Amino acid sequence: MERPRKNFKPHNFNNFSNFTRKPKKKFEQREKDPAMTVTVRGDDVMKAWRILKKKLANENVLQEIKDRRYYKKPSAKKREKFKEAVRKEHRRQIKQAQTLGTRYKNYDPFNGKTGRH
Repeated sequence: MERPRKNFKPHNFNNFSNFTRKPKKKFEQREKDPAMTVTVRGDDVMKAWRILKKKLANENVLQEIKDRRYYKKPSAKKREKFKEAVRKEHRRQIKQAQTLGTRYKNYDPFNGKTGRH
């Protein structure tokens, strides 16, 4: 058998006119620093440099800078994007063939295992 709540009083439900809601607290979101920062600890500048390079690589900042050096026509951008998608799919199929234990040359993505029957 469940026990009733301690603060449950039925007469409280008859009087909703005195009910006041607590004001909601507004959460202040800290603005993220737009600059990428790396802290140098213990005079180890080279380690901080490596960490910064890794962060830049993960954010594709360096690639973006290289791409924006020269103007690229939209059609060329589209072509490169398509070629990258083809390369990515090719790598995925090679990996899939390895997990299935077959050579990639014999791998047929529609059949699943091998191209030869």
